[in-house]
Amino acid sequence: MSLRTKRCGRTNGRGRFCTFIRLVGWCVLLVILLSGAAIAQDMPKETVTVGIRDDFLPFSDMQAINGEEIYTGYDVEIIRAVARDMDVDLVFTTAPPVTLIPMTAEGLVDLAPGMAHRRGWELAVDFSETYFLSGARILVTRRSGITRLTHLKHKPIAVIDDSMVGGFTPDDVIAVLPEADVTIADDLPAAMELLESREVVGVVADLRTLMGELYADEEKGRYRIVTEPITTTPVGIMLPPNNDRLRERVNFALMDIFETGVYQNITETWLIGPFPDAVGLEFVMELWPE
Repeated sequence: MSLRTKRCGRTNGRGRFCTFIRLVGWCVLLVILLSGAAIAQDMPKETVTVGIRDDFLPFSDMQAINGEEIYTGYDVEIIRAVARDMDVDLVFTTAPPVTLIPMTAEGLVDLAPGMAHRRGWELAVDFSETYFLSGARILVTRRSGITRLTHLKHKPIAVIDDSMVGGFTPDDVIAVLPEADVTIADDLPAAMELLESREVVGVVADLRTLMGELYADEEKGRYRIVTEPITTTPVGIMLPPNNDRLRERVNFALMDIFETGVYQNITETWLIGPFPDAVGLEFVMELWPE
């Protein structure tokens, strides 16, 4: 007993009818697909709200370019590259870090780049994987000759509480530099005043904060940042809680821009070029295997 497969023949009337039916079916399917593609092209892209600072060069700032107010900076270009990979449009809203946390937790902001990840914050918000390593560093004058943390033994330094941006406290710094003579300053201007008056030999703050100080220095070359880290803080994109799909899309986009070299180009343009002594391209993003 053999099994036979019944087919529509090609040489009789019934075969020609089956062929005709198949052709009609394919034509209908093609029309549906083309119509769907046309509708998709007419539909606007998904819009994502980005919360960011507008006074924090070289990371995020608002500048007038050709008569138009435009967001610019390292974090801005990173999030734009991520958006291009995700194929979404961005709408920027300005807010300080202390405000961005509740705004993101409530879903008023979808993405907040340049945010330090500290334990406990994930109870209110979510985070992408790390795209920058920050933390406590010390800024010194070039004339000081200080190039290593061991040079700070028994020397006076000013430390500011940069927990919101840098993810560390003065106690964290004291634990690493117990033999330094630590003065706690209220803010960065107060600490810089102590440095200028030579009451301290260096100012400890978040690396990103100190890079902003270098960027704003009118007399270029007065300061340098000791590259040896005091503490390390991962920096990523803050996201609303309980949105696993958005987090995955952002993480995949970060990996894509790293693997294609886009991330390295942005880092070279905004950070390595202006600050060759402060940050390098040694950072390697976590890449998930396929």
